[in-house]
Amino acid sequence: MNLLTISIVHYGEDKHTSHLINTLLSETELPENTEIVLVKNTPIATSFDSRITTIQHQGNIGFGKGHNIAFKKTRSSFFLVLNPDVIPEKNSIVSLLEFMKDNPSVGIAAPKLILPDGSRQFSVRKHYTIFSLLFSRFPVKDRHKRFFYSNHLMSEIDVLEPVPVDWAVGASLMIRRELARERGLVFDPRFFLYFEDVDLCIYCKRKGKSVYYVPESVMGHCHMRESAAFFSKAAFVHVSSALKFILKHWGLPK
Repeated sequence: MNLLTISIVHYGEDKHTSHLINTLLSETELPENTEIVLVKNTPIATSFDSRITTIQHQGNIGFGKGHNIAFKKTRSSFFLVLNPDVIPEKNSIVSLLEFMKDNPSVGIAAPKLILPDGSRQFSVRKHYTIFSLLFSRFPVKDRHKRFFYSNHLMSEIDVLEPVPVDWAVGASLMIRRELARERGLVFDPRFFLYFEDVDLCIYCKRKGKSVYYVPESVMGHCHMRESAAFFSKAAFVHVSSALKFILKHWGLPK
């Protein structure tokens, strides 16, 4: 059985996916027993060598379902979700893996994500309340959102040591296979895009495991918040997933 599976779900332009895979193969330190699985929700013109397992779908099945397919086709002890627009630094994946191996009570570990301008992405956060969840979609001025979210975004975290967090964004998550084995998948397939990461971290804690931020592991992230535009298609998907999340975890108001 392989030690690590790296799962990448491709959608859209080729450049990010190709860059990520080339970085993994030529610039990133990986354990010997590592498999890389590329799930293609849209075709990609670039061809890769035999070290990459590719799975092509007709149409876009979504972020979570794509990773679930990779999970079901592999048997590794650890499963790393990577967005195509994430670029791991040389030792970042090994750092996450060693942390997981040394801490069996941890179900999910997340790296420190760095934005293109060199600043830290606020990628680990506190749990939503219904109020904070609804407020996030209001078209209010950025300065009010920054003030409101200073606590939610855990912006004070920039430490040298790993710390437990409520949840981490799904751009890069290392998951212990035994955590997801019971339900047979990583992400709840009801979420096409957005909130599958929050839901997974809640599931992790319900199973008695913790979620950790591991800042020793550093990865770049060409993050583009497509859902920030209020009337965009991505915003519609974001709102739809938020409603599904509310119904799943809080139910209908009484």
